[in-house]
Amino acid sequence: MDDKIKINLKIAGNSFAATTERKREEMARKAAKEVDVQFNELMNKYDGKLSKERAIAIVAYNYALESLLLREGNDTEPYDQKVMELTKVLENCIKGE
Repeated sequence: MDDKIKINLKIAGNSFAATTERKREEMARKAAKEVDVQFNELMNKYDGKLSKERAIAIVAYNYALESLLLREGNDTEPYDQKVMELTKVLENCIKGE
């Protein structure tokens, strides 16, 4: 059974079809809704003087920046290094006993 479904989404006054996994349908719809809300907030803030393309670009930039910040926050390399250092210290202490 194919677990993918086609859904219709509406962003910035445009409707489009998207394919997603059935289990991710709610998330896909929520993501489209959030983009649409941010788009509408920008259009209202600039009283319609902002082009649709520019508003969508700003929303895309904001989400890309947020995504990168989250990835950076999930970078475990510094912690991994510290755990390795502490492991060596513990191993040396155990060997010294």
